Amino acid sequence: DPSPWKGISLVGKMKRWGTLALVFVALALATADEPAAEDAPGYVSPEAPKSAIFFDNFDSGMGEVWHKSVIENDEEELMYAGEVGVEEPSSSVEEGNLGLVLKSAAKRHGVAATFSQEFKPEEGFVVQYEVKLQNGLECGGAYMKVLSFDKGFSGDQLAEKTPYTVMFGPDKCGGTNKVHFIFRHTNPKSGEVEEKHLTNPPQIKADKLRHLYTLIVREDNSFEILIDQKSVRTGSLLEDFDPAVNPPKMIDDPEDLKPEDWVDDEYIPDPEASKPEDWDEDAPEYIVDPDATKPADWLDDAPEVIDDPDAEKPDDWDDEEDGDWEAPKIANPDCASHGCGEWKAPKIKNPEYKGKWEHPMIKNPDYIGEWAPRQIENPHFFEDSEPHKMTSMGGVAFEIWTMQNGILFDNVLIATDEEEAKAFAAATFGVTSKLEKKNEAGSAIGAFFNDGITWYSEQYMQNPVVTIGATIGVIVLIVFVPCYFCLCRGGDEEETPAGEKEEEEEEETEEGEEGEADRAADKKGEKAEEKDQPKFTEIAEGEEGESETVKEKSGAGKRKGKKNKKE
Repeated sequence: DPSPWKGISLVGKMKRWGTLALVFVALALATADEPAAEDAPGYVSPEAPKSAIFFDNFDSGMGEVWHKSVIENDEEELMYAGEVGVEEPSSSVEEGNLGLVLKSAAKRHGVAATFSQEFKPEEGFVVQYEVKLQNGLECGGAYMKVLSFDKGFSGDQLAEKTPYTVMFGPDKCGGTNKVHFIFRHTNPKSGEVEEKHLTNPPQIKADKLRHLYTLIVREDNSFEILIDQKSVRTGSLLEDFDPAVNPPKMIDDPEDLKPEDWVDDEYIPDPEASKPEDWDEDAPEYIVDPDATKPADWLDDAPEVIDDPDAEKPDDWDDEEDGDWEAPKIANPDCASHGCGEWKAPKIKNPEYKGKWEHPMIKNPDYIGEWAPRQIENPHFFEDSEPHKMTSMGGVAFEIWTMQNGILFDNVLIATDEEEAKAFAAATFGVTSKLEKKNEAGSAIGAFFNDGITWYSEQYMQNPVVTIGATIGVIVLIVFVPCYFCLCRGGDEEETPAGEKEEEEEEETEEGEEGEADRAADKKGEKAEEKDQPKFTEIAEGEEGESETVKEKSGAGKRKGKKNKKE
């Protein structure tokens, strides 16, 4: 044998074939992981919608727009020590698509940007931005504050108490898992500012993919929250917040106090009832059964466990090194049938037990009712029918504490036209999100196959004969068995004997001739139609009988052939 396999054992050949198979699979996977050039369109930095009050996609960095807070705490340390930067995500799918990243774990981050001019939300507005939790989120926030307008405010002076108009976005820690929507409302009479918190807020998306959070506040005081362009919460500014926008018209009189002689106990202990003389509160609930007797075969002196009589000292046991050998203990089999040890009578429920005596309750004859203070008009009452006209806005900020780093923000938008914001989201987030999901799916498939190859390699190195044999068996089951049933057998028909096969060929020849006659009749009818319609009718009627006769013969021949074939 002049081949390069000459002199190599069967096991050696199988090892070489296995190695080649692993190489081909690895090359195929490596090629599959490389996206085609046409599948990765070039990224184009988006432009702001026409109705944008503020927009930043961070593709030009922080520039002169965003400023990191330099506020210090009481110990003259930076209040917001977390590092902030602008960069691509760690698993980027679009070269040049940058975002604002909070880069420090277990730190407070503070960064803000101001609008070019004051924005008064008279006719509704949209707050929209993207979040990518690159390292997940166990405890921390990823919300954004829309700051109230302050002509003298500078982003580097951002602090925890910097006034804001709206706070919106995800927050998760411990039992908290919600998308915040808080707006600050000023009482026009008292001047007091209250935070109005959305009741029943939706939950956040805590995975590592990019997500889009959208808040729409409309002129009719309705609102809508969307995540990834899908509505997750709707409601009214007047009905779905705590505390409510409008205070109650009537309130409790703070000067009205409950009278000292007011009786609000509806039931009282019966003063005429007394504990019966024979009531024994000290009687035990359970007593020893007086009728119980010790069984006659009870073994008082027998131990509950004994040495295992079947156990033997091991031959290699060395008393000097291992100590004195002791047989293992087992339950005494005599105890199971007779009972062993000290006998104790069982306990039963005490028929004399009554428990602690309690007074029976009766209706209180002096009961007046539940006391409540009288109601007076609320001196601070007002009715705001247009809460959508919120405090003027002047900037946006990320003022966040988080245990996880790598939180990325992108395409921050404050606008007045929700349709434009929707179209903008589709053109930006819609495209990037699809690419990320596709990349995620490809990575998952690649990881699956890589794990499979690793496992296969380990099995192959440990036992190549069994591994290759099992592989061949799987290939036979997957490929050759279906091929055998689909191609080799050709169905359930049995082979036709030689004599019957000749008869079938003759019948097929007759069918062919009858088919020619059939077509000739059809052509004859067509020619008659071209010349004269009535004439065609007569010819067609004459030919129809002939055609039917031919068809009947042909059909009979076919049925006969099938019958012979079946027989």
